[in-house]
Amino acid sequence: MQADVVVIGGGHAGCEAALAAARMGMRTILVTHDRERLAQMSCNPAIGGPGKSHIVREIDVLGGMMARAADRVALQYRLLNRSKGPAVWSLRVQCPISGYCAAARDFVARQERLLVVEGDAMDLVAEGPVISGIRLASGTELAATAVVVTTGTFLGGRCFIGLRSFSAGRWEEPPSVGLTAALVRFGLQVGRLKTGTPPRLARQSIDWERFAEQPSEPEAGRFSYFTGPLPEHQRQYCCHVGYTTEHTHEIIRAGLDRSPLYAGMIRGVGPRYCPSIEDKVVRFPDRSRHQLFLEPVERDGDMIYPNGISTSLPEDVQLAFVRSIPGLERAELMRPGYAVEYDFVQPTQLRMDLGTRAIRGLYLAGQINGTTGYEEAAGQGLWAGINAARYCQGAPAYVPDRSRCYLAVMIDDLVTRGCDEPYRMFTSRAEHRLALRFDNAHVRLLDDAQHLGVLADADRALLEAQRERLARERDHLGKRVHPREAINARLVVAGSAPLHAASSLDELLARPELTYMDVRDIERIASGVDAGAASSGGGEGAGGDDRPEVSIAPGSIGFQVQMEVKYRGYINRQEEEIARFRRLEARQIPGSFDYGRVTGLSIESRQKLAAVRPLSLGQASRIPGVTPAAIALLSVFLKAQPRDPRR
Repeated sequence: MQADVVVIGGGHAGCEAALAAARMGMRTILVTHDRERLAQMSCNPAIGGPGKSHIVREIDVLGGMMARAADRVALQYRLLNRSKGPAVWSLRVQCPISGYCAAARDFVARQERLLVVEGDAMDLVAEGPVISGIRLASGTELAATAVVVTTGTFLGGRCFIGLRSFSAGRWEEPPSVGLTAALVRFGLQVGRLKTGTPPRLARQSIDWERFAEQPSEPEAGRFSYFTGPLPEHQRQYCCHVGYTTEHTHEIIRAGLDRSPLYAGMIRGVGPRYCPSIEDKVVRFPDRSRHQLFLEPVERDGDMIYPNGISTSLPEDVQLAFVRSIPGLERAELMRPGYAVEYDFVQPTQLRMDLGTRAIRGLYLAGQINGTTGYEEAAGQGLWAGINAARYCQGAPAYVPDRSRCYLAVMIDDLVTRGCDEPYRMFTSRAEHRLALRFDNAHVRLLDDAQHLGVLADADRALLEAQRERLARERDHLGKRVHPREAINARLVVAGSAPLHAASSLDELLARPELTYMDVRDIERIASGVDAGAASSGGGEGAGGDDRPEVSIAPGSIGFQVQMEVKYRGYINRQEEEIARFRRLEARQIPGSFDYGRVTGLSIESRQKLAAVRPLSLGQASRIPGVTPAAIALLSVFLKAQPRDPRR
């Protein structure tokens, strides 16, 4: 069987990689153990969160399915980080696991040029340093110009519950056992990482009145640019918040001798920012309680996901500590929690397009690169799928720099710094995060999507219209209003000083105490229209105009212009920083550059630079262990090179 691109693995990374390659015109085969479990939510039943939601929005603009699938089946919307600045606000969407899988199957089934093959990929086939296909356990060979490996936690996967362990990629699913040997044969360095999941609880065994409700916030907006308002029939659900107790912690400490983490059975390093409950108890002995969230796994289903108590303790210890939590005294476990250890490839062995340096045409994406989380995996899958297609087309790789998108921040971090623990995206990882907001992904990446050909014509037209409306609204804010008694009364109500001279709407919006909705009210008063029409929250064209909706949900035009005006000084300063950053990025370093020729470089700097092979002076400056002095030496040497008569 022949294809342009073969993708191994049907998780979040694999689905996005296969869909991207097929959208770009490539004959694509997606190989997975079970087509019914495409994009399975193996752990928490949610999409988004700090930093992660920014990635999902960028995937959406570049034609991916994650945001659309989440919106299609959403059980709950929450806007996180409200107590912080709007640049780090993020959306989180609870999803039914079976519903999300069904949505993924639908996207895959409707995609032209994409074929799903059930099977177990056992080996990679190469002709010299160039990939040529894969071999299944059945003996069938699939020939391909490019191969994308997205094996998640299945690569050499082993699960642990107490002192018992068994081979598995996740609960009741076999691991991938042959590909590690193939990767090692190609000269790639492989290590072990670990992740985990909590026990699942029976809904009817929970005393819900003992937990605080956390209702849905549908007014926070939709995840995808391409989905409309929440349908009335799409019921929203509450999550519930509770806490462990000192007694819980005593039970956990008493069971640590049977924990695979503390008995030395697990060699892999777990995620720092999503530790197991036993890790929390050991690492934070002064904490008298830890928070947990009870989250629905299905629409009206029996299973509940207790987020915050991931564990690999024995089942009897799990049941005991769960029942020590107020409200869970009669809880029943539908499935125990467990840890899973798996193989990963050190990502410093990859290029910025996620292709391996060892074998041309071989790309890696997702947890195989040392990341954790559905969103990080999906983003890498999209990136690798696009670049696998570009490779087949003979086109240059798509590698925007880290000042353009969170996707690039993640890829640059992985390739430049590598991983010694599972990598998770946070807004704090993006030094230009005020420019990389959740609301402006379409402004940043629409031109890229058009150039790559990853958006349908209707979707491209919708985003172009959004961008044009934003530009018109920016221009409209230059309109001036004059002092009037009614306007000044409205300003006083908003806690703002009255006007004594004409002012632009832009200048009014720059006042810290005024919102976009306040300014719309004032404009209507100036135009002789009842301000109540604006405050009623009308949609497009409310009050007879063609202005944007009155909304400050992230992603709405009202939110965007409010952000741009109020943070204009900071945004301008960041644009200056980005300009300086891009000057460093523009200082290219040849791929075959001999760092031994740079007099004065330390042995450590030479080794680190030679291992990563940075594309630019900017990337070189981000390699751990490469000092500013080394960058200065390298800069001087690169400047002198064009004048070298030997070149």
